[in-house]
Amino acid sequence: MSSHDIAANFEEAATQVGETITVTPYAPTPLAPRDPFALVPAALLIPLLVGGYMAADLLVAATGMASDRWRIVWLAGYAVSLALVIDVLVTFWLEGLPSASFWVVWPILALIILVVALVTSVLRRVLGPLGVLVTVILLIQFGNPSSGGANGVPYLPGFWSDLGPFLPPRNAFLLLRDTVYFDAQGILQPLAVLLAYAVVAGGILTFLDWYRSPKPVADAQPDLDASAAAGAVPVGLLP
Repeated sequence: MSSHDIAANFEEAATQVGETITVTPYAPTPLAPRDPFALVPAALLIPLLVGGYMAADLLVAATGMASDRWRIVWLAGYAVSLALVIDVLVTFWLEGLPSASFWVVWPILALIILVVALVTSVLRRVLGPLGVLVTVILLIQFGNPSSGGANGVPYLPGFWSDLGPFLPPRNAFLLLRDTVYFDAQGILQPLAVLLAYAVVAGGILTFLDWYRSPKPVADAQPDLDASAAAGAVPVGLLP
């Protein structure tokens, strides 16, 4: 429920009992200059999710190997670098996030990208090229609509509302939004979920890369084609 809904409901309730009041919503953190409705954290989900799974896929194409002992290091470096670029563009160029949140947003964005990249890498290692498609279906086709995004979790139908807490996108959205606009209140659960994904996926990937023989990829083009096709699928904030 947005602040506008709350204000309207209070005013309507007062009218029903014969009173007249005017409710002025209060934002604890000033909104970004070009984001008067705080929609940017939700809009950031798609580029972060796509950037994460594309990183894992492109790394396979670049190395020509389905596994590599230093894959996690490469993915972590990529996540930190891409997060910095996105943070600079969104905060200072597009003015979609408060400038005061720049330094705290950077590691959050990096964590989100890294989680998606690690999950994709594990599924890619276990299922082959099909793992990329599974990632897209799981994290984007199911994860993004169940995040709540710009529409708010209370407005989600039952299935999407119940599914969201178990997938990275909603936890990523809540962690980013609540850190930026609510002084990090209530971020323990989403942060714990994302860290759990990172630790579990990172552990599985480390085991597979260090204790299973690397497998050469004869032709990485099918993976790239699958990723390009998946990225072209229009995905809305609601199912």
